[in-house]
Amino acid sequence: MLLPLARLSRKVSDTLRRMNSTSRWCAPTEEMPPLPSRKANADYTRVRRGSKGTVQWRATIDAPNPARLLRLQRASFGTRGCAALGVWFGVSRGECLRFPRRRVQSLQFIGRVRIVSELLVSVRDVEEARLVLDRAVPFLDVKEPSAGSLGRAPDSTVAEVARLASERPRVTVTAALGELEEADPRAWHATDYVRLYKLGLASAAATDWRKSLRTWKRRIENEADASLVAVAYADHHLAQAPTPEDVLNIALADGFPYYLVDTFAKTEGNLFNWLSPEQLSQLITRARSGGVRVAIAGSLDLSDVGRVVDAGADVVAVRGAACVDRQRSGGIDPERLSALLKVVASASGAAVTSHSVED
Repeated sequence: MLLPLARLSRKVSDTLRRMNSTSRWCAPTEEMPPLPSRKANADYTRVRRGSKGTVQWRATIDAPNPARLLRLQRASFGTRGCAALGVWFGVSRGECLRFPRRRVQSLQFIGRVRIVSELLVSVRDVEEARLVLDRAVPFLDVKEPSAGSLGRAPDSTVAEVARLASERPRVTVTAALGELEEADPRAWHATDYVRLYKLGLASAAATDWRKSLRTWKRRIENEADASLVAVAYADHHLAQAPTPEDVLNIALADGFPYYLVDTFAKTEGNLFNWLSPEQLSQLITRARSGGVRVAIAGSLDLSDVGRVVDAGADVVAVRGAACVDRQRSGGIDPERLSALLKVVASASGAAVTSHSVED
């Protein structure tokens, strides 16, 4: 029996292309989509990370008829499932699969899918936000660069930018709240259309920062359709902040949706002055294995983007790299912004391949 998977492969490719053209979709992760059949079961082994931002797993799918399961999945796959579908059935571009004529009860395979990184750009006002939105950047962050690494912008500015971004439903708006030691959750109020908030941990290493962070997380999730990002500083000794490993531990234990690694002292070098690519990759692997998406920042430049993408980051976050003369206090440079988008896209991609299929 020859299944028409070449046609399905084209459909998957077209879907991925359409999603990329809108610049906002959920990249494939270690979490596989549910099987669209009550009679089908899937048993996944422990995920392990491959080279250059790929994840690899082995799975066994049991179903009365995998061919019918394939048709069901084709009709029901979503933003995550569309890419995973190709991995499930060994589909890569222009490739068909042959099943034996007898009814197959179990299908076993090894799949690999590349993590697709997306760009986040921080803006300080509506004019900068408009430039970024016009180039379909998937993550729009609002902060005041002159107030520090996670300087909080005026509430009125955050609200204006968020309202503007609300016209682009595929854009995720984030906002900086400053540092934990200076912020008061009782004085905070949600802003419409902001989905993620960031709170730094400078000067918090000697405090009960875990309790305070949990308080903030509960407050944000109770009051808004939003959540808190767990932020770690790679130069934690300069910031007197908890280590990246300690922050990741609480992100995994408390179900934070995102884990951000940034730098506190913007004049003391970039991220890779404090973390090696291997250390960064280990942090990302731990986070993603626990279902936490990862954003990487820290005075990154165009030349650093490839290393961040290869480490497997979900989001590459920049401010200075997108500004005139690479000065984070300057305005957004449209040419640098376009160059960043191209580099992120070419460095990540969305290749889907299969290693083997056994019946």
